[in-house]
Amino acid sequence: MKDYISLGPTPCEEPCAQVGQPNYRQRALKECVRFIQLLRQTFGPEPEGACLSVTWFPHDFGDYAEVVCYYHTDIQASVQLAVMTHGGERGIVCQMLIAPDSLPHLRTFTHPLTPSIRRALLPLLDHPPAVTMTLRWDRVSSAWVSTILKGGG
Repeated sequence: MKDYISLGPTPCEEPCAQVGQPNYRQRALKECVRFIQLLRQTFGPEPEGACLSVTWFPHDFGDYAEVVCYYHTDIQASVQLAVMTHGGERGIVCQMLIAPDSLPHLRTFTHPLTPSIRRALLPLLDHPPAVTMTLRWDRVSSAWVSTILKGGG
């Protein structure tokens, strides 16, 4: 089954064009294309079944662009995008250090795939990913903001 994960329009905490600003579509497209170039430069080309792409999403104030990674759940290589663990396992995983003042904003993710995700991530407790990110809740944007603390390069 084809699915995707949204990566945002630019690396986290980098400024980006805003919907409604003059020349938004041109600026957003340029930023997203550059972000894809940086991802490929850092992690190499996408594996079989995966594809980085600029995708437009509807918004109350106009469409907005984000880089998404399309993948096929039935093609194992497409869900293994980057070497992240000490053992060389590949995937979009990292250790997260959650800011203490952000803990009240955590919620349990209830979904039919939750048990499968839990089983897939359980081995990471014994072999944690090499990348560590900090995670905090940003009240202004009402979104989680992550920053690479160590690893990833």
